[in-house]
Amino acid sequence: MITAQSSSWQERRQGRAALASIRQRLLDHFDHLVSNDIPTRLLEVGHSGTIMELKFVMRDEIRKTLWPQIEAITDADLERGWPLASWGEGRWKYWCEDLIQVHLKYAIFSHHWGVDEPQFQEVSNLFHNKKPLPDGLGYNKLRNFCEKAMSDYGCKYVWSDTCCINKESSAELEEAIRSMFRWYRGSSVCIAHLAKSSSTIEFSVEPWFMRGWTLQELLAPGRMRFYGKDWMPIGSYPQDSEFYSASLVRVDGQINDKNDQIILNAISECTDIPKSVLQHFNPSCCGVLEKMRWAAKRKTTRVEDIAYSLLGIFDVSMPIAYGEGNRAFHRLMEAISHQCMEPWFFAWAGKASQYSCALPSSPACYGGLDPKMASTLASTLPSSVSYEITKQGLQVKLLLVPTELHHTHCSSSHHHILNPPQYAIKPFKSIVQSVTIIDSTGFSSTLLSSWDYTLGVVSYGRVDTDPSYGQLHHGDHYLCLLLKRPKNMKWQHWRRIPTDNVLVLDCGTDWKGKLELVCLLHSYQEI
Repeated sequence: MITAQSSSWQERRQGRAALASIRQRLLDHFDHLVSNDIPTRLLEVGHSGTIMELKFVMRDEIRKTLWPQIEAITDADLERGWPLASWGEGRWKYWCEDLIQVHLKYAIFSHHWGVDEPQFQEVSNLFHNKKPLPDGLGYNKLRNFCEKAMSDYGCKYVWSDTCCINKESSAELEEAIRSMFRWYRGSSVCIAHLAKSSSTIEFSVEPWFMRGWTLQELLAPGRMRFYGKDWMPIGSYPQDSEFYSASLVRVDGQINDKNDQIILNAISECTDIPKSVLQHFNPSCCGVLEKMRWAAKRKTTRVEDIAYSLLGIFDVSMPIAYGEGNRAFHRLMEAISHQCMEPWFFAWAGKASQYSCALPSSPACYGGLDPKMASTLASTLPSSVSYEITKQGLQVKLLLVPTELHHTHCSSSHHHILNPPQYAIKPFKSIVQSVTIIDSTGFSSTLLSSWDYTLGVVSYGRVDTDPSYGQLHHGDHYLCLLLKRPKNMKWQHWRRIPTDNVLVLDCGTDWKGKLELVCLLHSYQEI
């Protein structure tokens, strides 16, 4: 017979066992987070009187320091997360991270590199010899960042890309580049220093908004704080005005500029990134056209960084190989193609990659589609298109519309008229009546007749009764590619012809045609 007393004892025993299980899961999550999701090396900030003291700490040191604090989390705190343990891994993970971040807070730095930036070896030697940080633009910037992180956000740990990465270690540098988006996202706050600005009015000429790496440093963090050239907070109004004070939105008693509408409006205006995206960005291979446009005008010192700085934004991974030059962006596009199924992947114009006629050479190639036309196309674009990178080229199903190329009477031998032949498809017309061929190889007037030309329609509609056919509707606009192959060649190998603008077909009537699996060749020499 089970008495009320024994039943109560069993419940307490089960409760203690459940709490012990929750505690162990929390410790396991802390161990995983420290081993995988924080920077390899952090700076620990302290003070000896009025003098700032810094030292490098590795992940193992942080684990050893903070483990007792995580173990000491009270049963009452654990009981609050008890129900979440059975409500799904996502909610449980967020609860764990919020609880752990009370003890493991780190601020991360975003800035435009200048001269005399403190490097890892220099700072390491200073620490080893127990010397204070010297004066100088780079060191003063590091010192100010640490002060703001400690005083304004209570962060004992900080990370700066100039001195926290040992760039002489290729393995450490590669891990940092491939993990950096995650490190910025996991920070308690990202402190951004805008060296040429004192207010949002100057954002349009601020170098920070023109650099490649700062794009992910803008999108990844959940909380940001912008400081101007004198290390005063950025604002549209004087700091002592009621307008400025009213604009500040605090979370947990701390300011988050990603909730400040004045600053968000200014950033959105100078970057063309929607405010909702600035606040809640999700990395993925979706939205290729939009994301490439954000990066199109940004510059990097190393050409490879044009690609490497976008890895986290597209949530793809690839080996880091400085010295490969423009091949880095080619490999990025290949990595994106493995996960992306959007028609927008093809909406580029300009110079093709030197490693593939089928792929663009840089993010700037995605800036050729007029935003109004992009909006018009969006209403008819299918949700997905199937394509695949092979050794020979990019394989994709297209609806082929035969066309003709004719020289114009202008002086440029690269300027041509696109004209779907009357005998082929009478109702069609091209919105872009003339195109400039980027690569003129094979386009002299004497060689034009040696090739067959076609418009490969990417964004055709599906025919429900027969999936092997595509259809176009009167009055709609369709994204298409200009292709060529030698006359009388019946195989489905085509070369994409790079043009100065994205081609859009204006349909004059309803039309249906058989879909063809074509290979857009990498090499200029294969046909």
